[in-house]
Amino acid sequence: MPDKLSRECRSTNMRAIRGKDTAPEMVVRRMVHGMGYRYRLHGRDLPGSPDLVFRSRRKAIFVHGCFWHQHKGCPRASEPKSNIEFWRAKLDRNAARDAEQLKSLRKIGWRALVVWQCELKNDRRLAAKLRSFLGRKVYMGRKKRAEPDDKEQFTRFVEKSKEIQRDDAKEVFEEAITKIIKKKRKFKVQ
Repeated sequence: MPDKLSRECRSTNMRAIRGKDTAPEMVVRRMVHGMGYRYRLHGRDLPGSPDLVFRSRRKAIFVHGCFWHQHKGCPRASEPKSNIEFWRAKLDRNAARDAEQLKSLRKIGWRALVVWQCELKNDRRLAAKLRSFLGRKVYMGRKKRAEPDDKEQFTRFVEKSKEIQRDDAKEVFEEAITKIIKKKRKFKVQ
């Protein structure tokens, strides 16, 4: 099947596909940062230049697109319909290079996690996967409030915060009323 776009137009489209700061990578970066972990980006001194690098933990995270890195069993990892030989060779090289880079990281004592683009659909599952890979957080400085893990705990947390807000508002309101009443009494006495 011939390509619907001209050669120049296809070349422009392919040139626009980025290797860094992709949308899936940004989702993972925001999630990891929101969970309290700190990292460095694109460690060029490590095999494969991992997207997120945790040097103190000797761990790295790769965020892979299902098509470009041929995620087995994923519908996004389909083969293109045109120029089949070229694409098959290119995508196979990508997958082989990924396997080699993971192996090289293990050899130098690093652990690596691959997050696939299709895994971004389920935030809870992804968060659990990241948490189990990265392990316990070590806080430097002030402690942060613990995040609720399940829905029930979260709803209790929200209700409690609303209660506190209501109590605070009630208290402020009562103080304002007593001030007004005291002022009125002063005017009556004088």
